Amino acid sequence: FFVTAVNEFDPQFSQDTYESSILESLEVNSEVVVAECVDLDRSTGALSSIEIISTDQNVTDTFNIDSSTGSITLQQEVDFESVRSYEFTVVCRDVGFNDTAVVRVTIEDVNDNDPEPQPINDITLNDQTQTGTVITTAACTDRDTVDSTITYALSDNLGLFEIATSSGEVNTTGALILDGNTFIQDYELTVMCADSGAAPRTGTTLINIQVYKNDVMPPSFTNLTFTTDVIENATVGLEVITIQANDIDSPELQYSLENENFPGLFAINSSTGAITIAQTLDRERASTYQADVVATEVRVAPGLAQSATAQLTINIQDINDNPPRCDSTLSQLTATITAGNH
Repeated sequence: FFVTAVNEFDPQFSQDTYESSILESLEVNSEVVVAECVDLDRSTGALSSIEIISTDQNVTDTFNIDSSTGSITLQQEVDFESVRSYEFTVVCRDVGFNDTAVVRVTIEDVNDNDPEPQPINDITLNDQTQTGTVITTAACTDRDTVDSTITYALSDNLGLFEIATSSGEVNTTGALILDGNTFIQDYELTVMCADSGAAPRTGTTLINIQVYKNDVMPPSFTNLTFTTDVIENATVGLEVITIQANDIDSPELQYSLENENFPGLFAINSSTGAITIAQTLDRERASTYQADVVATEVRVAPGLAQSATAQLTINIQDINDNPPRCDSTLSQLTATITAGNH
């Protein structure tokens, strides 16, 4: 008698579900899990084949399966911050039957991202700022969920500022007083944030600080009004008058003309206060020019500049530059002639 084997058994996976956890740092081609399939009909020659079934291209791009052994390997790098888990189906087929199982792969985080500092706006301080004043707070984020406790440090030891290790608060520790003719002092600090890994990963950002001299007194003019005369045939560019203000603690001032009754007729040098003729003068068109001369502090903290105002009057003197004109209302001249005897 001869007994002939027939294909009568379904291929079967050893489990309904296969679960595996891998580090996101796992190297490509490493084995993730084995989905073992048993086929009792192997003697018939009905060899089974194992495949991954998924419509998700991310799955088919990431994993490969050995069709004979069911060994599932990694064929591209995985990233916990992008995809934290995968789930897909595997099928085991022979010529007439098949079986399926579910595979779940969980990605575990590793410390592979540097902390990311948030940008810090430029800071303006008065040189009388008290020691211990909190001037800003640094902040860093970490995409990793492991070793993600952040600590802060200043890499520049100027002796004037310090940062709280845990909170990132930056405060003054020394006097910022500016002496002599120094009205602005710039500082650049480097904030370093580090994670809590065995080999800490770090990120850095800059803090730009401008310290301005304390400005107490506003500028002032010696007079509140200034008056001068100029002849109407004076040449354009001629200096008519110079008006300057004084400022005890902010000697650099900027001058401007405002509220002009004839805008643009005269110009002022913004640095010296010298006022010059900007257009050809004509007394018959403009006999008196009036404007406010404004002196504004320059080297002070933004938004805190003080100013002073003086009133300027320029009288334009007439010259004999127009011919006489007849009255246009006299349309005719009438004369009476009396004839006498000669």
